[in-house]
Amino acid sequence: MNLNIELNKDEVTVINELYSHFRQTEQWSGVRTINHKFGKSLLEKILLYQPPLIQIEENYAERKAVYKLLFEGIYLSPLAKDDLNLLRRYLQLLIEEFHKNPEILEFSNMTVEAALKINTEESRLLYHLIDIGYFWGGSKSYGPYWQVGVPEDIEDLAEIGIERYIEKRRKRFWGNKINKELNENKNDQMPINVFISYSVKDKQIAGRIKYILSDYGINGFLAHEDIRVSEEWKKEILANLEKADIFVPILSKNFKESEWTSQEAGIAFYRKVPMIPLCLDETIPYGFIEHYQGKKIVNGTIPLVDLIRPILSKFSDILLLRIIDMLRGVNNFRSAEDLMELIVPYLDKLDDESIEKITNYSIKNSQIWAAKECREQYLPKFLKVHGDKISVDELTILKYQIERQEWYTLSNKEISKPEKKSPEEPWIKFDKPWLKR
Repeated sequence: MNLNIELNKDEVTVINELYSHFRQTEQWSGVRTINHKFGKSLLEKILLYQPPLIQIEENYAERKAVYKLLFEGIYLSPLAKDDLNLLRRYLQLLIEEFHKNPEILEFSNMTVEAALKINTEESRLLYHLIDIGYFWGGSKSYGPYWQVGVPEDIEDLAEIGIERYIEKRRKRFWGNKINKELNENKNDQMPINVFISYSVKDKQIAGRIKYILSDYGINGFLAHEDIRVSEEWKKEILANLEKADIFVPILSKNFKESEWTSQEAGIAFYRKVPMIPLCLDETIPYGFIEHYQGKKIVNGTIPLVDLIRPILSKFSDILLLRIIDMLRGVNNFRSAEDLMELIVPYLDKLDDESIEKITNYSIKNSQIWAAKECREQYLPKFLKVHGDKISVDELTILKYQIERQEWYTLSNKEISKPEKKSPEEPWIKFDKPWLKR
């Protein structure tokens, strides 16, 4: 894979550190820890590479931000050479099995371990490489045992070979945005513009907020702070304040000391732009925006739902569709819970296509049906409202996976479907009342 990126010695050291830590612990390193060890300026430089090598993610379980290596970053790590060869062996296995059975749907860890003659540790590492690189399709699940669906373009793998396939596949997902093309297309039709006001001393958290917004197809403008601001730059700030749909001030002591941020907030207030204040420290909304309630950023963790919910309330007609489509590629429990939490208040506004998508994505992605809040709250509410619009087969499968916390397969005989539905009785006799229609 040709990335046209040449890392210097210090950058390679950072990449190796991130990969080595993940390889040993299956956890990504904290932003503060890495910044302290290598210096924030070096990490900021690495974050600017295109295609992206690393990204900042929220570890909600530990309430901290972490640096996550993308596949391109792993590809450039000298420590990953042998591991990438293991991935290539897996892709070769896909080709061989595809030739035997073109309709093959998924692989389990037991099948892969036996075929490649690898141990459990190597198997778990391989799963992560498949996951991070998006060399899977349909669905995946991870635990003591794992399984992944085969890529939807497996025919290309068999036709063009492993190296060309890796490069082609990755170009589709650069930046780890599985819905990137979707969002770009919808931005052209109806952009949502968010003005992010911040002190230059807090620029890293501002950059993360912009990144999060971009995942939802929202344009984030970062207003820069300089001692000497040119007239042209002032005009650009004013122009972006003029077209802003939402104003997000990142409140902190640094914000209050800035020459420009309070002025930006005042202009946004005068224009009656909806505001979502985020508080980095004990600073709370003040002055013209004191009547707003600030949302706390705790240990660097951005309150994602609190950030997106007000934007969704104003632009539900377009943003809701984007959020539903994001369920397709969600790859962790917390993200699935966040997306479903945002969708639930709008259940009564869903059309048939959206209902079908949510049902289909929930069935095929264990990160949705196995997530605690999804299986205990959000999916039950969804089924209560729209259960009568879901096919018997899909409802049977989804109900089984929610209750049993395991994949439904053709060998599962515990749940039988009636031959016809009756208006007097539910299509399937459920144990839980919320699954009845």
